[in-house]
Amino acid sequence: MSNVLIIIALVSVGICTSTLVANVTEACMGNTHSNVLFPSCFSGQVMYVHDVYSYAKTLDSRCPQIQTSNVYTSEGCCAYYNTSEDCGMRYYGPNGDLTTYSDCSGSVSCQKAVGWNDTIKECNQSVFLPQTNYMQLNYYCIEEIEICSMCSCNASGTSLYIWNGEYPKAMNDCSLTSGCSCSITSSGSSQIQLIAFDVRFKMNSTTGDCAQRLHIQDDESEFDIACDDQNAFEKRTAYISTSNRIKLRLDNSLEVSNGYFWIQVQAVDGTDTLTLTCGKENATYGCNDNFTIISENVTEFILPEKDRRNSAAESGNSGGIGTIIGVVVAIIVLVALALLAFKLWKRYKDKHTKVDPKPDPKTDTDDDDMFNNNDQTPITSRAPESVLIRMKTNV
Repeated sequence: MSNVLIIIALVSVGICTSTLVANVTEACMGNTHSNVLFPSCFSGQVMYVHDVYSYAKTLDSRCPQIQTSNVYTSEGCCAYYNTSEDCGMRYYGPNGDLTTYSDCSGSVSCQKAVGWNDTIKECNQSVFLPQTNYMQLNYYCIEEIEICSMCSCNASGTSLYIWNGEYPKAMNDCSLTSGCSCSITSSGSSQIQLIAFDVRFKMNSTTGDCAQRLHIQDDESEFDIACDDQNAFEKRTAYISTSNRIKLRLDNSLEVSNGYFWIQVQAVDGTDTLTLTCGKENATYGCNDNFTIISENVTEFILPEKDRRNSAAESGNSGGIGTIIGVVVAIIVLVALALLAFKLWKRYKDKHTKVDPKPDPKTDTDDDDMFNNNDQTPITSRAPESVLIRMKTNV
């Protein structure tokens, strides 16, 4: 049973509970018709492509680096093994256009030809091929019933999703989308976490200002996810609320269809149920209006305390001062303990040490060096003073 993965998805009308399951597909160069990636999901699901990597095998593998008609590609050339056999990097597509991600995310299936990267900056050229020879695509399959359009939706569950209703196409122009909003409430006291799947908000090409954003109302506080929060399809936390209720509002001032977003909404306490109510309201900002970005790169300061501690522990720069302070405090404590131990030892010694009078040659007849003049205890059988101190301390 340990090798069997059992996934249980409970879906009822309006109530969704799911677990994201990692899916992987790989393809490589050569003539075996394995040079195309074919990620796919079941009917009623759509995929989210979150990581694509291009890898190079070792020079002695002799795996082909280009599409060729006369070289057989062995199975070992097309799959990841370990860091000794494979060297890779994140793949962003031709000219960094992210098409491997955008052409597949939001669809039930897709196919993408294998691309490649030069390895000179990432891999040891005496060990690995100068160009990558295969690709690995990582994705999740999301139940469509769990996804809400920003402009019209009602749903509840422990994990839900919100996107522009036209996704994977660009959102409609400002007149149709600006003012769309979602109220999100947790059934208990849990905070609400927003995780960015795909954020590609656009600038106004004339003014250079950000023209699209998700405005967040969290009790009396306001934040936003905007143009500076582009994530290149890397799944990351974008916001964690301070309360159990927030409101998202889409501000869009572009007069043309452009911009994309897809976020996951979760209760930090996984046992709480979230309720989403989305619809179109009067726009706060209309077409060609300007708005001021409230929080630049909000992911820098919205992490909960636990994550902030972990982040600092993993950072060499941020941990340096803390390490120095910790060492100084430890030294002070050790010195204090040493002084205390010395005082206790001295007090014990002064109390228990007997001062022998000078022997009188006339009365001292004890010639046995094994015995002290004041008792008949053999010197070699006495417990060391350190042992006596411990014995007294433990009584």
